[in-house]
Amino acid sequence: YTLTFSVTYTDSNSVSQTKTATQVVTLTPGDATKLAVTTQAAGFANRTTFSTQPVIAVKDAYDNTVTTSTASVAVAVTAVGTASTQGLTGITTKAASSGVATFTDLGKTGLIGTKRLTFTSTGLSSDTQDFTLTFGAAHHITPVVTNTLVNDTVFATQPVVTIQDQDGNTVGDSTATVTLTSGDATIGGTLLNSAVAMNAVNGVANFSGKNVKLTGTVGAKTLTATVSGLTAVDSTVT
Repeated sequence: YTLTFSVTYTDSNSVSQTKTATQVVTLTPGDATKLAVTTQAAGFANRTTFSTQPVIAVKDAYDNTVTTSTASVAVAVTAVGTASTQGLTGITTKAASSGVATFTDLGKTGLIGTKRLTFTSTGLSSDTQDFTLTFGAAHHITPVVTNTLVNDTVFATQPVVTIQDQDGNTVGDSTATVTLTSGDATIGGTLLNSAVAMNAVNGVANFSGKNVKLTGTVGAKTLTATVSGLTAVDSTVT
């Protein structure tokens, strides 16, 4: 900044005169008063690190970054509304360098939904960022099968198989092929590639309308649901 000083006076000849002088000054930040999220986190798939990590600046009352600050900045996660929450993964406390704390490996594990990151530092006002956690990679399948059947008769309630991530969230973009088999009965139903199978829609294979049935001797039977790359799951039906 340049400061300009001026003075106006009347000289000995009764003529008004003005003299000026300037001085260049450097304004430095004031005392630290608050935190501000300067780079928001992004990329919130379950059980992965955020694809963009948050950057937090230590600011004075006029939003100048306090470049001398080495304050310790901590982050925690809470649920927004009724969404459940679990803890963050990664290092959740970073010391500022030149007034800026850069996180490097934060991630979130748990049920999907809206969450809130809160950044705090002792003696400073906090800042927050809301985000939506989305499903992670397919990890297992969960079948729902009625447990009482009639021999050689289409199930009154057809099986539903859900493809889920490690924390039980439905993998909403999965179109994986779900195949049903039985090792101790003859299975029937609508075929896909010569098997009783269908492609999941939004992570769910609902066999309604696929006419799935088992034929064999009475008693307990096993219905097996499989998806390539995931562990097969058996259901016992009678």
